[in-house]
Amino acid sequence: MISSFDRKLTWMCLSGLLILIGLVIFSPNRLIVDEIYLYKNILYAHTVTPITFINTYTQQTPGPLYEFVHYLTNTAVKGIVFIRLDNLFLLLCCMAVIRAIMKKNRVEHATLLSLLYICLPLTWSNAGTALTEASALLCLLLACLFLSDELNGKRTNMFMLVLAGLLLSLAPTSRSTYLVATPALLCAMYMTKQISNLRLWLVVLLSLLLPAWLFGMWHGLVPPAQAYTTFSGLSWSHLMAGIVYSGFCLFILFPNAIRIVRLYRLSFIALTIVFFIALYRFHIHLLPFIQAVPPALFANPIAKYILLILYALSSSLFVIATFISIKKEKNGAYIFLLFTMLFLIVSNIKIGPYFSSNYVFQFAPFMIILFRQYFAQNRLQLVVNIIGILLGIMWVLRLYGVPHLL
Repeated sequence: MISSFDRKLTWMCLSGLLILIGLVIFSPNRLIVDEIYLYKNILYAHTVTPITFINTYTQQTPGPLYEFVHYLTNTAVKGIVFIRLDNLFLLLCCMAVIRAIMKKNRVEHATLLSLLYICLPLTWSNAGTALTEASALLCLLLACLFLSDELNGKRTNMFMLVLAGLLLSLAPTSRSTYLVATPALLCAMYMTKQISNLRLWLVVLLSLLLPAWLFGMWHGLVPPAQAYTTFSGLSWSHLMAGIVYSGFCLFILFPNAIRIVRLYRLSFIALTIVFFIALYRFHIHLLPFIQAVPPALFANPIAKYILLILYALSSSLFVIATFISIKKEKNGAYIFLLFTMLFLIVSNIKIGPYFSSNYVFQFAPFMIILFRQYFAQNRLQLVVNIIGILLGIMWVLRLYGVPHLL
């Protein structure tokens, strides 16, 4: 029997989903943020051969998978709104795969947990615009689904393993940072004592197939025309921003994770002090989903220090929760996602010249699976999830140029 809490949370998430769909359908028929460059490349992909396109497209660093997906759906001729709808559909597919992964591994409340995807403000900004993350994220989640049994010691159909390897190979052709999924898979194999499993080694080899071809042809991780954008240094501020974002995403998904503070009180206090000093040192500014709130609210210097404290608290929460997962997680598929998430966070240190929330969105949905143990059927869960949806709505409205509604 469905409890009153389950019913409330389900209706809240489904209502949020309907609002998101409505916002996308009635979104402005003009190009916003990076769509200006991406839309031109989708149109360009219709005019040349695939190999010519791969070697000559400009004004974006992500790989060509994005353009080929929208080339196949042929929505570019209908306008940017239809490309946003493509993206929304792909992200809904991601939500369905997250549910399937948890169902396969017999997680309680799998359907309800997958709906929390709508509570992430990052979901709204990505589903509300025609950006490049959705196709790569879907490839990686599907690969995890197909690898789940094999990583947990059960024999899997060889076709599924080959498909998983090809999907892992495809993901970096959209976002090169997904190359870290291969070493993450090796870590999962080691931790589940399957490092000698030749079937999984086949997946590892297949995962390198397309990246080796594409990046070998480019002589780098970005298209030749974008080689000047490569970042040679280390950006500690981007690493810090990635951790802060991750902490906020964890809290919005599972606010009851704060109970770990009682169990690790001294570690939490020490980490918070370290993070506060680091954030102050690296001048971490307002994060975009905080910018969804009118900036005037944070004009006061005291408010900025309060924000830094909140950033430090959320960072500490995420680090401790992740440490607990590394220590206790036994499911091979989840270990694979856990190390993929960790490596993606660390990769922020080499991403430049600017930081984007999209870098965190590449792994934020994994948290629904990895931190599921902090889900609680109480009022705090409902309230914070509602706040997440409201922040998402406000963020999309600002992207669409309607700040007067906020």
